[in-house]
Amino acid sequence: MILGNMHMEGHRRRLECNHGYLPLDLNNVTSQCQNGRWTNVTTCVQVCPKFEKINLGKVAGDSIYENATRHLICDDGYSPLDPAKLVSQCTKGEWTEITKCVPDCGTLSAPMNGEVDLSQGIKFGAKASFTCQTGFTLEGLPSPTCTSAGTWSSAAPLCQINDKNLKWQNKLDGLLDYACPNKNQFINHVISQHHNHKEDRQFDFTCSDVVSGYDDSTTTCTYSGWVNEFDQPVNFRCPDDGFIHGMRSEHNNHHEDRKWDFFAARFQKSA
Repeated sequence: MILGNMHMEGHRRRLECNHGYLPLDLNNVTSQCQNGRWTNVTTCVQVCPKFEKINLGKVAGDSIYENATRHLICDDGYSPLDPAKLVSQCTKGEWTEITKCVPDCGTLSAPMNGEVDLSQGIKFGAKASFTCQTGFTLEGLPSPTCTSAGTWSSAAPLCQINDKNLKWQNKLDGLLDYACPNKNQFINHVISQHHNHKEDRQFDFTCSDVVSGYDDSTTTCTYSGWVNEFDQPVNFRCPDDGFIHGMRSEHNNHHEDRKWDFFAARFQKSA
Protein backbone atom coordinates (compact mmCIF):
# COMPACT_ATOMS: atom_id res chain seq x y z
CA MET A 1 0.00 0.00 0.00
CA ILE A 2 1.01 3.65 -0.44
CA LEU A 3 0.97 5.77 2.70
CA GLY A 4 -0.02 9.43 2.39
CA ASN A 5 -3.17 11.36 1.44
CA MET A 6 -1.89 14.64 0.00
CA HIS A 7 -2.05 15.27 -3.71
CA MET A 8 -0.31 18.62 -3.99
CA GLU A 9 2.83 19.26 -5.97
CA GLY A 10 5.95 18.09 -4.10
CA HIS A 11 4.17 15.86 -1.65
CA ARG A 12 5.48 12.32 -1.10
CA ARG A 13 4.01 8.90 -0.52
CA ARG A 14 5.88 5.88 0.89
CA LEU A 15 5.42 2.26 -0.13
CA GLU A 16 4.62 -0.18 2.67
CA CYS A 17 4.44 -3.92 1.92
CA ASN A 18 2.19 -6.53 3.54
CA HIS A 19 3.56 -9.23 5.85
CA GLY A 20 5.73 -11.68 3.93
CA TYR A 21 6.62 -9.10 1.28
CA LEU A 22 9.37 -6.52 0.90
CA PRO A 23 10.12 -3.74 -1.61
CA LEU A 24 12.00 -5.08 -4.61
CA ASP A 25 14.20 -1.95 -4.58
CA LEU A 26 14.80 -0.67 -1.06
CA ASN A 27 16.16 2.60 -2.49
CA ASN A 28 12.96 3.34 -4.39
CA VAL A 29 10.11 3.18 -1.89
CA THR A 30 8.99 6.84 -2.07
CA SER A 31 6.86 8.43 -4.81
CA GLN A 32 6.66 12.23 -5.27
CA CYS A 33 4.00 14.35 -6.95
CA GLN A 34 5.74 16.15 -9.83
CA ASN A 35 3.97 18.06 -12.59
CA GLY A 36 0.66 16.45 -11.70
CA ARG A 37 2.07 12.93 -11.71
CA TRP A 38 3.46 10.51 -9.15
CA THR A 39 6.97 9.29 -9.80
CA ASN A 40 7.45 5.57 -10.25
CA VAL A 41 7.94 3.49 -7.10
CA THR A 42 9.17 -0.09 -6.71
CA THR A 43 6.83 -3.03 -6.19
CA CYS A 44 6.35 -5.43 -3.30
CA VAL A 45 7.60 -8.96 -3.81
CA GLN A 46 7.21 -12.10 -1.74
CA VAL A 47 10.23 -13.02 0.41
CA CYS A 48 11.28 -15.99 2.52
CA PRO A 49 11.48 -15.96 6.33
CA LYS A 50 14.78 -15.91 8.19
CA PHE A 51 16.63 -19.15 7.60
CA GLU A 52 16.59 -21.52 10.58
CA LYS A 53 19.84 -22.24 12.41
CA ILE A 54 21.68 -25.34 11.21
CA ASN A 55 22.89 -27.82 13.82
CA LEU A 56 26.54 -28.87 13.44
CA GLY A 57 27.01 -26.49 10.54
CA LYS A 58 26.07 -23.17 8.94
CA VAL A 59 24.71 -21.76 5.68
CA ALA A 60 26.25 -19.24 3.31
CA GLY A 61 24.03 -16.52 1.82
CA ASP A 62 22.08 -13.53 3.12
CA SER A 63 19.33 -12.63 0.62
CA ILE A 64 15.73 -13.58 1.38
CA TYR A 65 14.26 -12.60 -1.99
CA GLU A 66 12.81 -14.97 -4.58
CA ASN A 67 15.43 -17.40 -5.99
CA ALA A 68 17.93 -16.57 -3.24
CA THR A 69 19.98 -19.57 -2.08
CA ARG A 70 21.60 -20.92 1.05
CA HIS A 71 24.63 -23.26 0.79
CA LEU A 72 25.22 -25.75 3.62
CA ILE A 73 28.68 -25.90 5.22
CA CYS A 74 29.16 -28.60 7.88
CA ASP A 75 31.47 -28.20 10.88
CA ASP A 76 34.76 -30.08 11.01
CA GLY A 77 34.14 -33.75 11.71
CA TYR A 78 30.67 -33.65 10.13
CA SER A 79 29.37 -34.22 6.60
CA PRO A 80 26.09 -33.72 4.67
CA LEU A 81 23.60 -36.54 5.03
CA ASP A 82 22.44 -36.07 1.41
CA PRO A 83 25.06 -34.43 -0.86
CA ALA A 84 22.30 -33.80 -3.43
CA LYS A 85 20.56 -31.36 -1.07
CA LEU A 86 23.34 -28.96 -0.13
CA VAL A 87 21.46 -25.90 -1.48
CA SER A 88 18.13 -24.43 -0.37
CA GLN A 89 16.32 -21.95 -2.63
CA CYS A 90 13.72 -19.31 -1.79
CA THR A 91 10.64 -20.27 -3.82
CA LYS A 92 7.27 -18.54 -3.41
CA GLY A 93 8.05 -17.44 0.12
CA GLU A 94 9.44 -20.75 1.36
CA TRP A 95 12.88 -22.34 1.52
CA THR A 96 13.27 -25.66 -0.26
CA GLU A 97 14.50 -28.63 1.78
CA ILE A 98 18.16 -28.72 2.75
CA THR A 99 20.00 -31.72 4.18
CA LYS A 100 21.48 -31.91 7.68
CA CYS A 101 25.00 -32.48 8.97
CA VAL A 102 25.85 -35.84 10.52
CA PRO A 103 29.03 -36.95 12.33
CA ASP A 104 31.85 -38.68 10.49
CA CYS A 105 32.89 -42.16 11.60
CA GLY A 106 36.20 -42.71 13.30
CA THR A 107 39.01 -44.49 11.55
CA LEU A 108 39.27 -48.28 11.59
CA SER A 109 42.45 -50.20 12.38
CA ALA A 110 43.61 -53.13 10.31
CA PRO A 111 43.18 -56.48 12.05
CA MET A 112 46.23 -58.49 13.00
CA ASN A 113 47.35 -60.41 9.91
CA GLY A 114 45.07 -58.32 7.69
CA GLU A 115 44.50 -54.97 6.00
CA VAL A 116 41.77 -52.32 5.83
CA ASP A 117 40.99 -50.11 2.82
CA LEU A 118 39.54 -46.68 3.75
CA SER A 119 39.89 -45.13 0.30
CA GLN A 120 36.22 -44.03 0.42
CA GLY A 121 36.95 -42.01 3.56
CA ILE A 122 35.12 -42.03 6.88
CA LYS A 123 32.12 -39.85 6.01
CA PHE A 124 28.48 -40.97 5.97
CA GLY A 125 27.89 -43.69 3.39
CA ALA A 126 31.56 -44.61 2.99
CA LYS A 127 32.46 -48.29 3.02
CA ALA A 128 35.55 -49.89 4.50
CA SER A 129 36.98 -53.08 3.05
CA PHE A 130 38.86 -55.70 5.08
CA THR A 131 41.08 -58.48 3.74
CA CYS A 132 43.30 -61.10 5.38
CA GLN A 133 46.76 -62.30 4.57
CA THR A 134 47.31 -65.72 3.04
CA GLY A 135 46.70 -68.46 5.59
CA PHE A 136 44.05 -66.46 7.49
CA THR A 137 40.27 -66.36 7.15
CA LEU A 138 38.08 -63.30 7.70
CA GLU A 139 35.69 -63.66 10.64
CA GLY A 140 32.97 -61.00 10.59
CA LEU A 141 31.52 -58.66 7.97
CA PRO A 142 34.10 -57.56 5.38
CA SER A 143 32.60 -54.17 4.43
CA PRO A 144 31.09 -52.07 7.26
CA THR A 145 29.39 -48.80 6.26
CA CYS A 146 29.59 -45.41 8.01
CA THR A 147 26.08 -44.64 9.34
CA SER A 148 24.36 -41.31 9.98
CA ALA A 149 24.99 -41.84 13.71
CA GLY A 150 28.73 -41.55 13.13
CA THR A 151 29.36 -45.23 13.81
CA TRP A 152 30.28 -48.15 11.57
CA SER A 153 27.47 -50.58 10.79
CA SER A 154 29.48 -53.49 12.17
CA ALA A 155 32.62 -54.10 14.21
CA ALA A 156 35.94 -54.60 12.50
CA PRO A 157 36.35 -58.28 11.58
CA LEU A 158 39.18 -60.56 12.66
CA CYS A 159 41.66 -62.58 10.64
CA GLN A 160 41.64 -66.08 12.12
CA ILE A 161 44.37 -68.62 11.47
CA ASN A 162 43.25 -70.94 8.71
CA ASP A 163 44.11 -74.24 10.39
CA LYS A 164 41.56 -77.03 10.66
CA ASN A 165 43.59 -78.71 13.39
CA LEU A 166 43.58 -75.59 15.56
CA LYS A 167 41.64 -75.86 18.82
CA TRP A 168 41.58 -72.88 21.17
CA GLN A 169 42.21 -74.02 24.74
CA ASN A 170 40.41 -71.09 26.38
CA LYS A 171 37.44 -68.82 25.86
CA LEU A 172 37.95 -65.08 25.59
CA ASP A 173 38.03 -63.56 29.11
CA GLY A 174 38.01 -67.12 30.46
CA LEU A 175 40.35 -69.41 32.37
CA LEU A 176 43.18 -71.12 30.53
CA ASP A 177 44.20 -74.44 32.09
CA TYR A 178 46.29 -76.65 29.84
CA ALA A 179 48.78 -79.47 30.27
CA CYS A 180 50.33 -81.79 27.71
CA PRO A 181 48.30 -85.02 27.46
CA ASN A 182 51.22 -87.31 28.30
CA LYS A 183 53.45 -87.03 31.33
CA ASN A 184 56.67 -87.25 29.33
CA GLN A 185 55.77 -84.35 27.02
CA PHE A 186 56.56 -80.65 27.04
CA ILE A 187 55.13 -77.65 25.18
CA ASN A 188 57.20 -76.78 22.14
CA HIS A 189 54.82 -74.57 20.16
CA VAL A 190 52.39 -71.82 21.19
CA ILE A 191 49.79 -70.24 18.90
CA SER A 192 47.98 -67.14 20.15
CA GLN A 193 45.50 -64.75 18.60
CA HIS A 194 44.33 -61.40 20.00
CA HIS A 195 40.71 -60.21 19.89
CA ASN A 196 40.42 -56.41 19.80
CA HIS A 197 36.81 -56.23 21.00
CA LYS A 198 37.39 -58.47 24.03
CA GLU A 199 40.96 -57.26 24.59
CA ASP A 200 42.07 -60.81 25.27
CA ARG A 201 43.90 -63.72 23.66
CA GLN A 202 43.14 -67.31 22.85
CA PHE A 203 45.83 -69.98 22.90
CA ASP A 204 46.60 -73.39 21.47
CA PHE A 205 49.62 -75.58 22.10
CA THR A 206 51.62 -78.37 20.54
CA CYS A 207 53.51 -80.86 22.70
CA SER A 208 56.54 -83.00 21.94
CA ASP A 209 57.85 -86.15 23.58
CA VAL A 210 60.99 -86.04 25.63
CA VAL A 211 63.97 -87.58 23.83
CA SER A 212 64.74 -91.22 24.54
CA GLY A 213 66.68 -92.09 27.65
CA TYR A 214 64.24 -90.49 30.08
CA ASP A 215 61.91 -92.42 32.35
CA ASP A 216 58.46 -90.83 32.59
CA SER A 217 57.77 -92.69 35.82
CA THR A 218 60.25 -90.44 37.57
CA THR A 219 58.96 -87.23 36.01
CA THR A 220 58.09 -84.59 38.60
CA CYS A 221 55.75 -81.69 37.81
CA THR A 222 55.15 -78.66 39.99
CA TYR A 223 53.17 -75.46 39.57
CA SER A 224 55.16 -72.27 39.88
CA GLY A 225 52.32 -70.27 41.40
CA TRP A 226 51.36 -66.93 39.88
CA VAL A 227 54.53 -65.42 38.44
CA ASN A 228 53.09 -61.96 37.78
CA GLU A 229 50.37 -59.55 38.81
CA PHE A 230 48.07 -57.86 36.31
CA ASP A 231 49.82 -55.16 34.28
CA GLN A 232 53.19 -56.57 35.34
CA PRO A 233 55.82 -58.35 33.19
CA VAL A 234 56.15 -62.13 32.98
CA ASN A 235 59.65 -63.56 33.52
CA PHE A 236 59.66 -67.29 34.21
CA ARG A 237 62.31 -69.96 33.78
CA CYS A 238 61.83 -73.60 34.66
CA PRO A 239 63.92 -74.65 37.67
CA ASP A 240 66.46 -77.48 37.48
CA ASP A 241 66.64 -77.25 33.69
CA GLY A 242 63.06 -78.42 33.44
CA PHE A 243 60.47 -77.90 30.73
CA ILE A 244 57.05 -76.29 30.58
CA HIS A 245 54.51 -79.11 30.69
CA GLY A 246 51.42 -76.90 31.04
CA MET A 247 50.12 -73.54 32.21
CA ARG A 248 47.20 -71.77 33.81
CA SER A 249 46.08 -68.20 33.20
CA GLU A 250 43.31 -65.95 34.51
CA HIS A 251 42.01 -62.87 32.70
CA ASN A 252 40.94 -59.65 34.44
CA ASN A 253 38.49 -57.40 32.55
CA HIS A 254 39.37 -54.32 34.58
CA HIS A 255 43.07 -54.58 33.78
CA GLU A 256 42.47 -56.30 30.42
CA ASP A 257 45.45 -58.50 31.22
CA ARG A 258 46.36 -62.03 32.30
CA LYS A 259 48.45 -63.48 35.09
CA TRP A 260 50.27 -66.77 34.65
CA ASP A 261 51.02 -69.98 36.55
CA PHE A 262 53.36 -72.47 34.85
CA PHE A 263 53.43 -76.24 35.22
CA ALA A 264 57.12 -77.14 35.13
CA ALA A 265 58.30 -80.69 34.52
CA ARG A 266 61.66 -82.20 35.38
CA PHE A 267 62.59 -85.35 33.50
CA GLN A 268 65.10 -87.82 34.93
CA LYS A 269 67.23 -90.16 32.88
CA SER A 270 66.57 -93.86 33.12
CA ALA A 271 68.87 -95.80 35.40
